[in-house]
Amino acid sequence: MEVRMTKKMRKIAKAPSSSTSCSSFGDDARQRFKHQSLLQDYMVLLKVIYERIDLSQLRKIRFMNFQETEAKKKKLQETRLKKLQLVAEVRYYSLNFV
Repeated sequence: MEVRMTKKMRKIAKAPSSSTSCSSFGDDARQRFKHQSLLQDYMVLLKVIYERIDLSQLRKIRFMNFQETEAKKKKLQETRLKKLQLVAEVRYYSLNFV
């Protein structure tokens, strides 16, 4: 919940928007990601508490999530490099062979 100041300098609680598209903040994606990651950590913590998972299993779960994230980052980087290479090739051929 966001608090904003009015002209009379009193605090008014502003209800968060139900739609993410009508929010005026530029960092909505970052806030959503932060919220999702915190929620995921909370859910893992609840799982640890209720299912009595020991810490070694929790470390394995976190490491597996880290590996998945790193694999996705690597694949995205490779895709970006491939795109840049293709754009460079198209530019080269359009300048030299047209």
